[in-house]
Amino acid sequence: MSEFVENGVKIHVILAKLGDHFGDPVGEIERGPRGSHHMTYIVTQESGTKRLLRVSYPVFKDFGSGIVPPSKMKSEIATIKYVREHTNIPVPEVLLHDSDEDGSVGAEWMVMEYVNSLPLSQMWFSMSEDQRQGAVQGIAGVFHQLLGLRFDKIGSLYENEEAKIHVGPMTFMPSNNTRDTAPPNPAKCGPFESIKQWLLALAAGDLNFESTNVDEPVEAERRAAVIEDITSTTIFEDESLKEFCAIVLEHVDLKVNNFLVDPEDPTKILGVIDWEGARTVPLFAIQPRWYTPLGTPPECISSEEVTKLQVSTREAVQTLSPAWYSSTEDPGRALREVLHRAIHSRLDPEMFDFESMDCWHRGA
Repeated sequence: MSEFVENGVKIHVILAKLGDHFGDPVGEIERGPRGSHHMTYIVTQESGTKRLLRVSYPVFKDFGSGIVPPSKMKSEIATIKYVREHTNIPVPEVLLHDSDEDGSVGAEWMVMEYVNSLPLSQMWFSMSEDQRQGAVQGIAGVFHQLLGLRFDKIGSLYENEEAKIHVGPMTFMPSNNTRDTAPPNPAKCGPFESIKQWLLALAAGDLNFESTNVDEPVEAERRAAVIEDITSTTIFEDESLKEFCAIVLEHVDLKVNNFLVDPEDPTKILGVIDWEGARTVPLFAIQPRWYTPLGTPPECISSEEVTKLQVSTREAVQTLSPAWYSSTEDPGRALREVLHRAIHSRLDPEMFDFESMDCWHRGA
């Protein structure tokens, strides 16, 4: 294979390693979809076997950002393995991973099982109403399975030397802010033994990327006030709210573009992808917006249609996971308000009011 370099990444070196690993040289390579954080390639080996090559390269890197937490891909791989072992969710298998510690490639990369499919977001506009309703039920079913997993700590998943998966420090998506200078300090990212510990870390800014931004005096005062309120709250001792505090697995980008479907039957989900940044958090903290990609030009649906789909999917999930639904409606409101304050601790609450953001998440 001749020299092939893209964005400073030596793709030809990966292809040589891939061929050596499988004992099957690469015959052809074509570019796959470009994500926000990866370059992808469909690789066909001489035997005819197709595999997906996924190379870490945040698009924000081209604009002076794109800092990648070193734990991101390792955690993603552990999450994929865990989901494959503990659910019936179809997730493409990771076949090979290289963190590029020797710098021979110029980026971390993985090779995955190739799935002959199309993103649900791409198929949506050619689907019948019945097919769309079938897709809604499929999305609800995947989400329900994730909500059924249980953990004892808040953080992200990792695999240890004994091949056992455990909860470790929380990892994150790559940075998209040019003022960021380094990933969050792993020593401050958990795992957290309690929800209160996690919220205090959020409020303190411990889970933020290191940045040249410094709190103004008024922002520091707001942050301190929120930390004091969270420290003193007894809400997590309320027995009536305990089921809303169960710790489950969150796919942080569970949208229609990350559901791979059968082009002949788009109601059939063949794969759920992009598990980077996945984390274990309480039920009440998970509020996905499944359909936002459908409202993005050039081909898009109206905001009213996006809202209608959001509501119908929430109702589908309600029958499967009533505790999650209640935790994101009025019964769990007090918990979500505390979370909102922790996330926006340094900001003016009038500019980031809870009500409007919460309604947007629910589709209310």
